[in-house]
Amino acid sequence: MFKVRDTLCAFDNVTRWNKEKSLFNCSSTINVYHCIVDERNRSGEICIQSVWVQQGYCPEYNNDANTVDTVPCDWSYGCPNVAFQSNDVYQYPVCLNKTYYDN
Repeated sequence: MFKVRDTLCAFDNVTRWNKEKSLFNCSSTINVYHCIVDERNRSGEICIQSVWVQQGYCPEYNNDANTVDTVPCDWSYGCPNVAFQSNDVYQYPVCLNKTYYDN
């Protein structure tokens, strides 16, 4: 079940991401921790099977289908330039915060 967060997913470093991952306690061997946005641009956490995300796309949780979809990255820079597993989305801040600004 998608648990909506009050704050954005951590995308500043892997240490913080791993801390939040351990607090969520995703114990499945098939499903893995995701902190991800949904189709309503809400940040949330869920244990779900990872999917491959192609270059230039972002993962997005689909509440109705209970799956991870991929959607085009609409930013001019910062979009994924390689394929990656959806649970590694923390490496791409533009995918986690659709109002992202790089200072």
